[in-house]
Amino acid sequence: MMDNVSVYVDGGCKGNPGPGGWAYLIFSGDERRKDSGGVIETTNNRMELMAAIKALGAVASEVNWAGRSVYVYSDSQYVCKGMSEWMMTWERNNWRMKDGNPVKNKDLWFELQKISYALNTVRWKWIQGHGKNRPNGICDQMVQKEIKNLFSLAR
Repeated sequence: MMDNVSVYVDGGCKGNPGPGGWAYLIFSGDERRKDSGGVIETTNNRMELMAAIKALGAVASEVNWAGRSVYVYSDSQYVCKGMSEWMMTWERNNWRMKDGNPVKNKDLWFELQKISYALNTVRWKWIQGHGKNRPNGICDQMVQKEIKNLFSLAR
């Protein structure tokens, strides 16, 4: 029996917009992966999306994980609801929200959609962040480290 792939993602920034970071942890059986990165000028939502994109990209590139169900855990309602509820409506409305305005971060939503659809099964699970979930807490620490590094580079 194949193990599922559990993916924990987080993103954030100091100021909104401001310097931001993204991070992920991936678990499947005994296998573990992690990564993080940052951007000098960004928003919280863009970093949340980037964390999911980078994580699913890592899952897709791992041959041993092909065909496995993927569970993505995020403290971002924006990402979870975007992928599990809002995406189909946005597509039907030509990437416009209910108020007629264009969907923000469309470039990243397209990228996340493409990589998500290429995987076998991806399920999006909202979790409470900020210390309530250990893997999410580790991702948050990685994000904060990326932001701190960006601040030190800017000086």
